[in-house]
Amino acid sequence: KDPRYLGKSARKVFAAAVEKTPEGDGPHLLWMSHEEQVVVSGKRDVAAKAAMDQVLYIGGDLTTGEECIFAKDIYATGTAGIGGGNSVRSLAADGDLVLGEGARVMRWVDSEQDLTVGEDCDLGHSASCAGHLALSNAVTFRRLFGKLVTTPGGESVIDDPQVEAMMSESSGSRKKPEKIRDIKDVAEYRSGNFELPDGGRCDGPLVVLGDLICGKGAAISGQIRVHGKVLIGSGAVINGDIFAEGSVTIGKEAVVTGNVFSQEHVEVGAWAGIGRSGSVKTLVGKRSVTLAEGVRLHGYVLTDGRGKVLCGNTS
Repeated sequence: KDPRYLGKSARKVFAAAVEKTPEGDGPHLLWMSHEEQVVVSGKRDVAAKAAMDQVLYIGGDLTTGEECIFAKDIYATGTAGIGGGNSVRSLAADGDLVLGEGARVMRWVDSEQDLTVGEDCDLGHSASCAGHLALSNAVTFRRLFGKLVTTPGGESVIDDPQVEAMMSESSGSRKKPEKIRDIKDVAEYRSGNFELPDGGRCDGPLVVLGDLICGKGAAISGQIRVHGKVLIGSGAVINGDIFAEGSVTIGKEAVVTGNVFSQEHVEVGAWAGIGRSGSVKTLVGKRSVTLAEGVRLHGYVLTDGRGKVLCGNTS
């Protein structure tokens, strides 16, 4: 499913409804999913502490003061600057979208450009954009999507040439066997726990029936499947996907070039990265996802539980 489905779908509904709107700004009874009173206007500034219970179609930029309440859907064809402490049901903007400190989203927000989120915001069910999604500290979320998703400081980090070199070194030299008899012929297999020492190298695919501990500066190439928990040490590189039944902890400055799936919790340490520029990857922590400062991800972040940005977490 398209991670920006909600925003794209809402734009289509608005476009169909507004196409039949009589000339002139003001309230109109329009057919959305049902008949709604839609207030049509051009560029709009909403005063602080306003409370609005109508659907809004803004043919231009939207700016709101602090502590406003919007009980119905909003679509702005320009940029949207949402003041601190606002409560927004759902909002689609064709330009850049900025959420002020402490804003609350009841359902979803989506931008055709960049999305910038202030401290202590609650992003509701979904926050997505076509560009850069920049998260501040103490932001809570469930679903995120952007070509680049960062926590404070992550936007200044670029792909490290040393990591690229390490990926090239560990690009996978395992030869396909002439005859496959069991899993050991096609993957590095461990029936219990497996610990890769600091600076160690492992050429996957890798299957571990217990826990996996990857030491500092170590590198694993290929897909990883772990029945227990995964601990990735600081500065380590995983050139592939991680699938784990247990929790996944990604250490400081570590890089995972592929997708990350955990049936439990995922913690991403400070200055760590998921994916690489130009790729779209997915990070899933079914029970929770915690992102430290300086994190950069490319694509989709999902949890059925609680997602949070927690700066100062230097795992």
